[in-house]
Amino acid sequence: MYKGYITDIDGIKVGHAQNFDAGTGLTVLIPPKGNTASVDVRGGGPGTRETDLLNPVNTVSEVSALVLSGGSSYGLAGSVGVVEELEKDGIGFEVPNGIVPIVPQAILYDLDYKSYKIRPDKKMGRDAYKNASFDENRQGIIGAGTGATVGKALGKEFSMKSGLGSATISLGDLKVSALVAVNAMGDIFDDEKNKQIAGILKNNKFIPTIEVLEKISEKNNYHALITGESLGQVASQTVESMTVIEDATKLPIFKPLIALDKTEIIDRALFIGSYEKSIEPFDDCCSIFAPSNPITKPKLKYIEESESKLEIEELENNAIENMEIFDI
Repeated sequence: MYKGYITDIDGIKVGHAQNFDAGTGLTVLIPPKGNTASVDVRGGGPGTRETDLLNPVNTVSEVSALVLSGGSSYGLAGSVGVVEELEKDGIGFEVPNGIVPIVPQAILYDLDYKSYKIRPDKKMGRDAYKNASFDENRQGIIGAGTGATVGKALGKEFSMKSGLGSATISLGDLKVSALVAVNAMGDIFDDEKNKQIAGILKNNKFIPTIEVLEKISEKNNYHALITGESLGQVASQTVESMTVIEDATKLPIFKPLIALDKTEIIDRALFIGSYEKSIEPFDDCCSIFAPSNPITKPKLKYIEESESKLEIEELENNAIENMEIFDI
């Protein structure tokens, strides 16, 4: 695994605030003046604030701060506190009568982790801003990672705790760093060691998500899997990834959205009446964030090597027997 933290980059401050009892939190990153920001919004149900400003054709390219938080769409209120503190410090985009702090934000869904009623708010945003420092290096269950989990195909009982992580790599004078709150629906793999490190967990052993879906299909006499993949829309939706998924299950996989863009997909959902349901923050819906840096060219042999060391059949059967199906 890589070492380091995003504060290894000169001029960057990071601050966290969280409510451990409620299982949610917020992280703010404050870059130096003169920065250039860009964005890549992924997933089928993203929750963001001011990311459209970062389109290269728009007026603003410099940000005053960036915010990651839990709380689903409620958590977007957290950036308001950051904006107010930035205004007090005179940081923001200059306009004739003052300044406007530019604070893009992305949220993750953690409302089912502990408390649904307590979410990141303006006060938490203020606290995170005031806590920001050049020396911050905490990872794990902190800030935006406080309520993050992974491996949710069988529900909360079999999911694993995840959190906030950061790392830095250097090449000569060049440094590249990342700060990520991991809240994936599926499994997490160590690409260097070619093994699964998190996901659906039962009896202290991992159960591959795609095989769980296959077992569910068998139990309910389903004859195919249907996915919402659209080629190239998300970094993980590559030809190589889709090939591995096809090889990992005996069932045919239908991809009715394969050639549609996001606007066309939304239009189709509105037409058939499924759009409003699709954006509700259920714990098993695509509103949960995917990994920020998914593998784009996975290899089936690594998955098979990992599975050969586990009692997959027994684990899958036990999990399926305890599964509940909800019609929504």
